[in-house]
Amino acid sequence: LPDLKALGPAFDANVVKLQKHYGISEQAALRLYLGCNLDMQEAVSRYDGILQWRQRHRADDLRQTLLKQLADGQQLRPPNHELVSQMAVVNPCALRTLDGSPVSIFHVGSAKSSKAVHDDHLQRWSIFTAEYVDIWLTQQTLQTGRLAGHVQIYDLENVSFWQISSGSLVEKLKILLGAGQNYMEQVSHIFVIRSGSIFSMAWKFVKGWISPRTASKINVSSDIPRDLLQLLGPDAALLPMLKPQWTLAMQRPPEVASSSGF
Repeated sequence: LPDLKALGPAFDANVVKLQKHYGISEQAALRLYLGCNLDMQEAVSRYDGILQWRQRHRADDLRQTLLKQLADGQQLRPPNHELVSQMAVVNPCALRTLDGSPVSIFHVGSAKSSKAVHDDHLQRWSIFTAEYVDIWLTQQTLQTGRLAGHVQIYDLENVSFWQISSGSLVEKLKILLGAGQNYMEQVSHIFVIRSGSIFSMAWKFVKGWISPRTASKINVSSDIPRDLLQLLGPDAALLPMLKPQWTLAMQRPPEVASSSGF
């Protein structure tokens, strides 16, 4: 973890306050404070909401179940994964970076309407995946002393105008990705690859309206950018071969010894 005192006494004091107030780890407090742009009032408000969300969805119970299954050596997959893939193919934690961070691939061009996929299916998939990633990042950070982050790849190959303009489909995708907003400072990089000219032009416009901190995490490219290839290292060789198929296995996180995190 960063040397909190080196970042200033006020920063250090506020992280400690969050730790003590909520009884959470240094890592969780740091992610919360950074994710709220060092706004203490916002951090308290956000975490109060996160605690309510975790209680409502029994996220702590899910975490303990995942930790036990991982300790038993089980190969895990999100619930309803095959069913969800009828709407959109997503490969969570399918690759890892050179430093061991999880990499997930969202094949946006595969998205389509499916009456068989209900909101509950999407929500359960989303919570499972976000909690799995959080376990991974928590353990990786403890082992390395560096704040680990989730790398997300959004592959826009074959995306149609209908897909990006369909209100009902967009709402479904929001549910699929919705749990992530309750895991502060989880994402470190977002790569939007194989994007068309219209999306690239729109991004140049949108970039001016979001915070520099958020914009710095996003890379939009019409192909597979060199930055992504360098980040992946040996796993970069697998990227061109990954087609929209739901059967790709999730990589396992570093060995976990406890439920440290939330």
